[in-house]
Amino acid sequence: MAKNSDRPFLPEEVAAYRKQFSDLIIKIRTYTEPDTGLLNSAFSIAERYHYGVRRKTGEPYICHPLSVASILADIEVDNDVIAAGILHDVLEDTPMTYPEMEDLLGHRVASLVEAVTDIDNALDEVSEMLKEDVDIMSDSKLITSIRRNPQALYIKVADRIHNLRTMGSMPYNKITAKVDKTRHIIIPLLQSIRCSRLIEILEDLCIGLENPPAYDLVCRRYEALLQENRHSLEGVRTYMTAVFTGQRSRYSLSDYELEDASSDILFTEDLKKARRMIKSCTFHRRCMHSIFHDVNQKVRNIFLDLESAIDKDSVALYDIYFITSDSYRGEPADIFLTFYPALQKGLYIPEDEYRQPVRFALTISGSGRDPVSDLPYFLLKDAYNCRFRLFIQNETDYEDHMHGTIFQNDTGVQGPSEADPEPDDTFRPMIHVYKKDGTIMEIDAQATVLDFAFAIHNDVGLCARHAYLNGRHAAIPLYTKLSEGDQVEIVADASKHHPEQNIPHATIRWLEYVFTRKATKVLSRYLEKHTTTVGMMMRVYDSGKKPFEIETGATILDFAFLKDPEKALRFRCGYVNKGNRPARPDRILAYDDIIRLEYDDKAAPSLDWLRIVRTVRARDAIIRYFEGISPGSGKELKG
Repeated sequence: MAKNSDRPFLPEEVAAYRKQFSDLIIKIRTYTEPDTGLLNSAFSIAERYHYGVRRKTGEPYICHPLSVASILADIEVDNDVIAAGILHDVLEDTPMTYPEMEDLLGHRVASLVEAVTDIDNALDEVSEMLKEDVDIMSDSKLITSIRRNPQALYIKVADRIHNLRTMGSMPYNKITAKVDKTRHIIIPLLQSIRCSRLIEILEDLCIGLENPPAYDLVCRRYEALLQENRHSLEGVRTYMTAVFTGQRSRYSLSDYELEDASSDILFTEDLKKARRMIKSCTFHRRCMHSIFHDVNQKVRNIFLDLESAIDKDSVALYDIYFITSDSYRGEPADIFLTFYPALQKGLYIPEDEYRQPVRFALTISGSGRDPVSDLPYFLLKDAYNCRFRLFIQNETDYEDHMHGTIFQNDTGVQGPSEADPEPDDTFRPMIHVYKKDGTIMEIDAQATVLDFAFAIHNDVGLCARHAYLNGRHAAIPLYTKLSEGDQVEIVADASKHHPEQNIPHATIRWLEYVFTRKATKVLSRYLEKHTTTVGMMMRVYDSGKKPFEIETGATILDFAFLKDPEKALRFRCGYVNKGNRPARPDRILAYDDIIRLEYDDKAAPSLDWLRIVRTVRARDAIIRYFEGISPGSGKELKG
């Protein structure tokens, strides 16, 4: 999140972030001994270099790296990684150098910080480089650095989690850009180390930012289901704990009876041995992304059907993780199935004599695979039709699921690859997205906004300009990749009833934007027929990020006449991309350039402009000026 150097910190603000650091030390003590010397040094450096700097939210900037460190402590990483988390923005945003940090805190901490440092500041001298190109270089550096220093990935993920949690008030185009990079850079890195739990957290945050109304509705309905079924859920949890542990308590096994069997079956030697192989059995709340995926296939119209689709017949209320010890050499599922008869036939006899016995009747009613982790699960159902997803793993696999395969070592990170073979159409993963009217459409999981436009109609695709996502009226580029549950409104210069009025905007560059075979096929055929006109056009932006299509080879001066022919006659200079010096008016524009124009009421065209401009539009406007004809008059030139 951007930073502002505003007013100095108030004493209560300093006290608050210092307490945040103290709380971090307390949290670390819950799983390891904190290296207070290292951590205090890291905090002192961060406090000194970030002092007086605030986030756009107004809070002292140091609160952000401390929050990142707290997330790292939740993951239970070591002291070096947490120290690097506290310092993760220091090399990028302050004058401190890598050698200075290495001298003070050691090679590992400094190298972790360097691995997650963007390259933007190192490119200040290349001021006219496209932000898009800088971002690509930063992403490439991140992937390369994390391959060399894998545990830096935890810092990047913690940083992204906190940024996503705190960016809800930012412009929607910035939100979607951050979400897109999360899905296509950060999450693939986590997939390469099989760290499903962190992926679930990021996916939940992404959906919450992309589509707040749908996300809030899923959250409300899920909380209502938990509340409505709380007594059944509490009983099942208590009963399973008693069966798996064999402990005698208020909810001891003596309080349970088995239909057509003696409770002695729970104390056989086989079960006693089996219990020694159980590491834990824990209940986890479902992530909203997973629930959204469950119900999306049943929702035909997101406005009408989503709320009613979230019920206990469709949504498992908890994820249960049944974990066996690594010392058990057999299949973990065998241990669970040893207890299955007791779970299936169990009765709970309440202490209150006026209450009826409860028969839980936990049965396996199905199976499936989680869409994020691809882990298999059994679907359990109790007598009240409450459902649970049961994941059975050994402790090493469970640790990998929660923290990734690099948690205990520094090997195994692979970046997203562009060379992965394309899967056969039959096995391509699909997602469900919604049209403007709320009706559902199935499309390839890698599809873009432009693919969606072509899926609606060929003319809509060819004439597409941009899109609105999830009810937000902020223009989204056509190359934006879609996500499960997105609601898409295409803005196109196409008329269903008057196709002769259609205005195609397709360019050769669009071939980079499409993924689906239909879109590629339609676009390719159109380009073959219109090569002479289409090949000459490209897209550029004004300083407000409004897109324009202009002829290939056009100059800055041509753009001025495209944007506003009247004001172009008072053209003074133009700036391209991040340039802080005026560019030459005859500079040839490149695809996706951002141009900022300046005007002077005292300026006037010169005949030299006719040698600069390349477009008929600009040339005609200049000639009209010298002939004394207003550029907006629409009169034909003679001769």
